[in-house]
Amino acid sequence: MIKTARGADFSNGILGSETARHQCLPLRYAPNRASNGVAKDHLMAGVMQMSAICGGESLRILRLPQVCGLTGLGRSVIYQMEADLRFPQRIKLGTRAVGWLEQEVHAWLLKRIAASRGSDDRKT
Repeated sequence: MIKTARGADFSNGILGSETARHQCLPLRYAPNRASNGVAKDHLMAGVMQMSAICGGESLRILRLPQVCGLTGLGRSVIYQMEADLRFPQRIKLGTRAVGWLEQEVHAWLLKRIAASRGSDDRKT
């Protein structure tokens, strides 16, 4: 016999009633309403701080396929250039998700264009 945190009974894998099915959710998935306000306040403080840094422009996060499409570079080149500190650093979005700030990628592109056109002028 398996008992969940809320005491619902599972014997032979059969649920007793509809209410028992809803009571068997593990406690870790229950929303924590006490800390929800604190998390929102913390998030808003971070947004306000980034807003001040970015001059009020909206933040947009680009995922790897978008960065590849925007820059014309492949995945491995982006990661290698990032490791060599020649490309903007990614930010962690979750346990297995990363992204790049659109403004940083655009600034990097403008810098590359300026460097490329500056070196072309010297050759001619």
